[in-house]
Amino acid sequence: MLKSLELFGFKTFADRTRFDFPGGITCIVGPNGSGKSNVVDAIKWILGDQSPKSLRGKEMADVIFNGSASRKPSSFAEATMTLDNTSGWLSVEATEIQIGRRLWRTGESEYLINGQPARLRDIRDLLLGTGAAASAYNIIEQGRVDQILQASPAARRMVFEEAAGISRYKARKTEALRKLDRVAHNVERLTDIVDEVEAQLNATRSQAAKAAKYRELSEQVRRLWFGLAADEYRYLSAQLEEVERTVRQQKEQVDELSRQQKELEEELGGIEAEMAAQDESLRQVERQSSQCREKIASHRSTIRNQLLRRQELVGELDRLRRQRLAMAIRARRAAEQAEQARQQLADAEAEYESQRSHLESREDQLAKLRAKIQQQRDDLQEARQSEPELIQRIAECRNQLERLDEQLRLVREALGESDKRRADVEQKIRHAEQALAEQRSLVDASRDRLQEAENRLREQRRQYEESLAAQDRSQHKLADLRERRSATAARRSVLEDLEERQQGLGLGVKDILARAASSDHPPWCHILGSVADLVEVDLEEAAFVDVALGPRAQLLVMDDLAPLIRYLNENPATFAGRVGFIAVPDGAIESVGP
Repeated sequence: MLKSLELFGFKTFADRTRFDFPGGITCIVGPNGSGKSNVVDAIKWILGDQSPKSLRGKEMADVIFNGSASRKPSSFAEATMTLDNTSGWLSVEATEIQIGRRLWRTGESEYLINGQPARLRDIRDLLLGTGAAASAYNIIEQGRVDQILQASPAARRMVFEEAAGISRYKARKTEALRKLDRVAHNVERLTDIVDEVEAQLNATRSQAAKAAKYRELSEQVRRLWFGLAADEYRYLSAQLEEVERTVRQQKEQVDELSRQQKELEEELGGIEAEMAAQDESLRQVERQSSQCREKIASHRSTIRNQLLRRQELVGELDRLRRQRLAMAIRARRAAEQAEQARQQLADAEAEYESQRSHLESREDQLAKLRAKIQQQRDDLQEARQSEPELIQRIAECRNQLERLDEQLRLVREALGESDKRRADVEQKIRHAEQALAEQRSLVDASRDRLQEAENRLREQRRQYEESLAAQDRSQHKLADLRERRSATAARRSVLEDLEERQQGLGLGVKDILARAASSDHPPWCHILGSVADLVEVDLEEAAFVDVALGPRAQLLVMDDLAPLIRYLNENPATFAGRVGFIAVPDGAIESVGP
């Protein structure tokens, strides 16, 4: 019986809403649009209805609340139905059964039984035969009654069987028939597998025979490889000793070359230090030479300037001398004119005195004479006025000439001093050039020594690199030999282990050999070994001998069979396996060779 229904986000039920259905409720009444049909749709949806059309929608997401003017849409829809199972009408040991379903807008959904995730098939199996199904008769919609009344007899029968609870058995029968079909199909497959396995079994039997032959051949190969491994081990050991000796020699050569290289590098360092000192001395001499050249150039420029000044002064002195001479000539002429004027004045005065009586008659001549005298007096006065200036200029010229002579003397002394310093500088330059030549010769000699040392160093490096290459080759060869020795040792260890465990021998042969090894009493003390252990052949012929002997290689050789026969008569016990014996007289083994 339906006990309650809880909806959340389903269609118009945006809030969580719970419907309780106690006893006596037969219907839900309400106006149009209140959600009555949504309650029925929720029950159908919980029971697993997969058709959006039967739920009155276009797609399954339409069952989720789509929002309104005041509410936002829900992200999922949930519906839970509680059934009363106190009468046990459901095959579950619980008084209440909750069946729920959830759907998210992403398309994910899940079914729940009592809050635990379940499959839709689990819900259908739980409700099978109870009439509670999405398409069963427990939910009859409008128009469904006429559909049932007008249905075919087969459809009506299905309704009656569902009401009678027969449908669950028919469903189980259908499921059982499907399982039987699957079992039949599996049986057919198993039959095919058995046939295939039988075919593989025949092939496996053939492979087993081949494997037995392979084991027999492997035993032969083991014996051959044992001898070959021993020879190869001895050969590799000898080669390893030779390589180690070569490596030691190469290491000694490398050490000697390293020592020589170190000595050459020390000598090269000394040469480089000496060259650096010589370069520094050379640079110092060049700096001194440059300074001397600059001083010589400066003195030469000074001398040229002084010579030019001397020439200017000599020219000025000549000009002044010429000017003084001209002034002296002018002075003499003025003196002569003055003397002539005085003489004329005296003659005129005398004539004036002598001819005063003729004064009036000679007034014109006297006026001319007076004018001439006055002119002569003016010239004499001008000459007398210019004479001190000329004397002063002559004195100045003499003083300037004396100064020029003193400067000329100083210039000559400076020239002499400059000549002396020039000679000293040229002597220093010659010494510097001689020292520079010596330093250059030393530098050339050092460069030759350096070149020779570099050549020797390159030769030593080449020899060192060749030694390193030879050492690398030796080391690679040594590593190869060590690897081969390790492989040989491992193979030898395996072969010794196989020999110790007597791999390839029969159980009976192993048993007898173990007794012979642990006892000195007859008949075990008379056992010399197996035929394969006692036969010695060349490695090239071992395979042919092994093929020729075949199973006889496991025969045990005894120097006397009588003690064994007595032992077998007294002790009729069986050995661990099949074993054969062969008697060889004492001493005959030593005469058997390859």
